[in-house]
Amino acid sequence: NKIIFIDTDLTYQDLSIPVAINLKKLNYLGQGDLTSSIFDLKTHADIGSFDFNLDGVNYLQSKPVQADLITRINTESLSLIFSKNDLKIKNLPLSFEGHFDILKNGYELDFNLKTKHTTLQEVVSLLPPTYDHWIQDTKMSGNTEIQVSLKGKHIANENISPDLKVHVEISEGTIAHKGITDPIKNLRLVGDIQLPQLHMDSLKVQMDTLHFLLGNGFFDARARTQGIEPVWISGQMNTKLNLQAFDDAIGLSKFDIRGNLELALQAEGQYTTGIQKSGLRQRKQVITSIPKFNLKSKLTNGYIKLNELPEGVDRIAFNLDAHAKDGIWENVYFTMSNINAEVKDNFVRGKISVGNLKNFPIDANFQAKLSLAEIQHFYPIDSVELKGDLNVDFKAAGTYEPAKHLFPRTQSSLELKNGYVKYLLYPTLPIEKINVQTLVSSPRGSFRDLSVQVLPIRFEIAGEQFYLDANLNNFDNLKYRVHSKGSLDLG
Repeated sequence: NKIIFIDTDLTYQDLSIPVAINLKKLNYLGQGDLTSSIFDLKTHADIGSFDFNLDGVNYLQSKPVQADLITRINTESLSLIFSKNDLKIKNLPLSFEGHFDILKNGYELDFNLKTKHTTLQEVVSLLPPTYDHWIQDTKMSGNTEIQVSLKGKHIANENISPDLKVHVEISEGTIAHKGITDPIKNLRLVGDIQLPQLHMDSLKVQMDTLHFLLGNGFFDARARTQGIEPVWISGQMNTKLNLQAFDDAIGLSKFDIRGNLELALQAEGQYTTGIQKSGLRQRKQVITSIPKFNLKSKLTNGYIKLNELPEGVDRIAFNLDAHAKDGIWENVYFTMSNINAEVKDNFVRGKISVGNLKNFPIDANFQAKLSLAEIQHFYPIDSVELKGDLNVDFKAAGTYEPAKHLFPRTQSSLELKNGYVKYLLYPTLPIEKINVQTLVSSPRGSFRDLSVQVLPIRFEIAGEQFYLDANLNNFDNLKYRVHSKGSLDLG
């Protein structure tokens, strides 16, 4: 007449899939004629907290569940038929149907889960609890459809597993954080995930559409991938966005971004890696092929600031042009011009162009001025204390081909004044009073006229001073002068 569980915790694990399910505060009421070989079990369940983990990934975490189920049980054939099942996970209503048959060496299943007249807001309620505050402050709308199926036999000793398919579709979506008057609108997403035999190497992801409008801007992308190692990639993306409007609409909580971003990307091909021998015994994994791609991007009036830090990086700008016309990664070409970033009196600016990654044809003009003590004001540093003034002036044009004794034409310098380094995680002494100036020169672009001049390097540890300077000339027939003075207590 009644099967009752009150405030019960239940854990189910199947390491052969692997899947893990945890239920806390389960309140269950069931009823069925167990004297019959075939009977319907009627169920009502309330679960205070439901966790679902598949292959180490938490798909649901700490979500309340309500369920009204009718399960037909055949005790002779050891099969379960889920004929009518209404679920509600947090705010998301779902329907579930299918069957589960126990075999001699495993089991066979056919599960189908789908949403019913669902909104985007209801789907987002499934995000982990850490996002609850963001969800409460964000209004979302849009018709949403999710279908999940898990179908096939699971026989562990024969390495047979069911097929997983997921289909997601969102239309007429909007997102507005804290009453923003210019929300993300016309959001549309159509995507499919297929995982045959639950083998990650066979994973297929297809995003036919991801599109939205924001003010006068837009975002439009589509992509397909197949496999993991190697992975085949095909996709394109076009966007023109005001990043501050995007930040306001989404409600990014950890940082503040601004600027006008334009980006166009097309890519297609296979990404693979392999083992490369280096010497008799040494081996290393290297990239053997990449997708062909073409990328153009432009950012103006950029700004980014972590909310936990007092300063942000301002006036960020760049023009980026990169492409790979074949699948050989060494043939990647990229150029960044109009590079600029500022924090108070600190700046980075210049341009750099690299024709390929074989002989590195380079054309660069790059300057930077940075107070190391101010880095922690705009970038999180918790393991080291830095001080000093760093100045970099880098100019180079030409190729770097050691086999041909070629070096880019250059006139570059690096200078550090009053440097200080102390590692905070160890009971260590600081290296202080660091002064470095290095000049690199190659007027004609060869090893023969390459000159590296190290003007006096000075630093101090525990009151002991150390000094070094050096001149290196003609790297075809190296001439050098090195002078050092001082004492170091290696302990």
